[in-house]
Amino acid sequence: MPSKLKLRMTCAAPGARWGLLVGISAAAAVHASVQIAREEVAAGRSAVIVTVLPDSADKYLSERFWEEE
Repeated sequence: MPSKLKLRMTCAAPGARWGLLVGISAAAAVHASVQIAREEVAAGRSAVIVTVLPDSADKYLSERFWEEE
């Protein structure tokens, strides 16, 4: 999958799943947290994962980043 498409999907996922309008940095934080959670579950461990969302997507809504290629 092209990296730009993958990044776009990663940014859209928190909005689609949890109703969070997040920017690129926050989406990366959510993605990393989900990956860590999956690793913990796979290892049979229980964990509480706290994630700080450092930005919102309001400033990105008019960017060309969201346009399909």
